[in-house]
Amino acid sequence: MTAPAIVKRRIGPREVVRVGRGYSRAEIKEVGLSTNVARSLGLLVDDRRKTKHQENIDRLREWVESTGKTASELAKKALPVHRGSRSGPHTGRVFRGLTSSGKRARGLLKKGMKRR
Repeated sequence: MTAPAIVKRRIGPREVVRVGRGYSRAEIKEVGLSTNVARSLGLLVDDRRKTKHQENIDRLREWVESTGKTASELAKKALPVHRGSRSGPHTGRVFRGLTSSGKRARGLLKKGMKRR
């Protein structure tokens, strides 16, 4: 497992360093991986971060070298990532218009229809 990402922030005259939620897209791209490949390899990716810290890039490069493979070989080995999205056929009863409020929201109720 790789070391956690470091996040820096300036508060007044001093710089605060803490453990981040994951590596930024720019840091992962600098190493030669894509975000999907990184996730499938078990790396944490923080989509909200825009910064690129050299310490994190060095950590990722060391991790890739410790595996004994190149970034392209790791990309071939990676499995597809399923993030558990709910965009399938059974999202929700209201969204599908199976309830009266859902029918009303999607415009499926005709005007003048009375409730039973």
